[in-house]
Amino acid sequence: MHERYLPSKLQSDALHLYHFILKIDHVMWAWFIVERKTKLLVAGNQGTYNSFKEIEAELNQWDINGFGKSSLIIFSEDSLFVPRPFFNQDYRQDLFQFCNELKEDFVLEHVDLEYLDMVGLFLVPKKIYEFAHHFLPDIKYCHVSSTLLCAAYQLSKRSFQPVMVIGLYPEIMFVALADGGKILLLNHFKVITPEDLLYWIMRLFEQFELESSSALVHLSGNKTIITEKIFYLRTYLKKVSVLPFPSTIPVTSDVPEDLYHSFTDLVYYILCES
Repeated sequence: MHERYLPSKLQSDALHLYHFILKIDHVMWAWFIVERKTKLLVAGNQGTYNSFKEIEAELNQWDINGFGKSSLIIFSEDSLFVPRPFFNQDYRQDLFQFCNELKEDFVLEHVDLEYLDMVGLFLVPKKIYEFAHHFLPDIKYCHVSSTLLCAAYQLSKRSFQPVMVIGLYPEIMFVALADGGKILLLNHFKVITPEDLLYWIMRLFEQFELESSSALVHLSGNKTIITEKIFYLRTYLKKVSVLPFPSTIPVTSDVPEDLYHSFTDLVYYILCES
């Protein structure tokens, strides 16, 4: 089932003023549009897919190459985030292979998170890469972990407590941990049961000498998995909640609250993207 909300005042003759952001994972797609200057969220949609033709039909409603900027956020277990001074475009493959293996049906891409002084390297499935470039040859790629990093960074700056942001997906969790605007950790772990999730959270608390009663834990990602896990976690953690929508992002009245909260993790990306 798709949830479609189109803006009444989107300037279709001035798409260069807008940033089009698309996310594709194993079973879901989502897109939203923000005004580049004000970061006003003006439109969005999401749904499931069985083939890229379904996503293609969704994108064909727009003059997709008319947008001022376009980004694709992808899900991939193979990633590496490093400080910007360590990154060299000419040696990014060697850097990536220091901790990961290149795979035949994937393409190596990177995202520059200037706001965080970090660069992310990650593999994009070749089928998604070819599909995206068919529509948007100049599209910029971003890893889903980037959204967690940005969220943890933003939220920890405004609070006096450590903040852990977790992205939950089938059989895997991505986690970013920050304190006072300083990134402490970015990693991913295999998670199947609620007990697995609790184990890794408590293990990280212990590793960084954090009190479970003081740290804020925010969940994002797959809605079904969040619902399954959050009630179990609340038995053991005092401060666990769904990732809050950033208060600094304005939303047009065309986009109802139940939809724009579906984009919460993605929206944090535009607060940190360069």
